[in-house]
Amino acid sequence: MNDNTPGYPPKKKKIWLILLIVAILAIFLAIALTVIVLIAGIIGLKVYSGKGDTYSYADRISRIDMSKKPDTVAPSGGVYDYTFINDLITKDTDEADKWIKKYYPGSTTDKVVYSEHSEWWTIKSQQTPMRDIAIDGYVYGYDYLELNISDGYVESIKFVKNGSDMRVFNEIYNELESRFGSTNLYVADQNSLEKFFEPQNEYMSYSWYENDFDGFYSMSLTRAQYSNLQSTYIMLSKY
Repeated sequence: MNDNTPGYPPKKKKIWLILLIVAILAIFLAIALTVIVLIAGIIGLKVYSGKGDTYSYADRISRIDMSKKPDTVAPSGGVYDYTFINDLITKDTDEADKWIKKYYPGSTTDKVVYSEHSEWWTIKSQQTPMRDIAIDGYVYGYDYLELNISDGYVESIKFVKNGSDMRVFNEIYNELESRFGSTNLYVADQNSLEKFFEPQNEYMSYSWYENDFDGFYSMSLTRAQYSNLQSTYIMLSKY
């Protein structure tokens, strides 16, 4: 008698074997999907973090509409028109060195590197006086320059009056306010001093700011006091 004998009940199929195969396939499929998701996540994270790592001020420069930059006005007498910064702001450090030698011959430049992304240059002249600058007809005198270098490019320049008091700030502010408005004036509480580093060191500032005051550059006026050191400066920038 065998399985094909008439009247003999057929042997039950081993369903458990089929279920085991299906379970194994499902496990392999789940593992494959997990691996794919992990790989995609890692790739996405690298791309995202890579964008952050590669961002620089040069990227910002590439998106600036340079057609809005004002024309460079030739110097008049002993005064530079502020537009002479066209050859400085957004330029690299090599161009910055050339700019300094061209407009401030005989000056010295102290370069401080804070990180691979940030430098601070101070330009002073012992032999040649700093030539005044004109901003929309207002003639401004100063003692030295400071450049903020970001990722190898000049982001801003400060025209600094050393040791100036609040009277000097007010005079300059009144001149700028008459030309560009006062909506962005910020004056700190004169009795509120932010103390940091050491108790005897005190810092306070008064600032006026005008974004794109000429359709391209931004300008700010600040009086800063740090301990017994005081200064007032105009900063021109393109952020």
